Amino acid sequence: MKANIDLIMVCAGSQGPTDKQHLPLGLIYVGSALERNGYNVKIWHLLPEKIEEAYYGRYRSY
Repeated sequence: MKANIDLIMVCAGSQGPTDKQHLPLGLIYVGSALERNGYNVKIWHLLPEKIEEAYYGRYRSY
């Protein structure tokens, strides 16, 4: 099994939660190519104030 890869898109946050209405298509494209080659991929689409919460939630389980 190959490595775990996290792809992260941080929205500007200037428009609040509506910034997340647009899908991170570039990350989805890259992530699907990585998965086809055997990698475990997690895509994060975050607002700036959620970065720390996501980081600690993700890595606490390792």
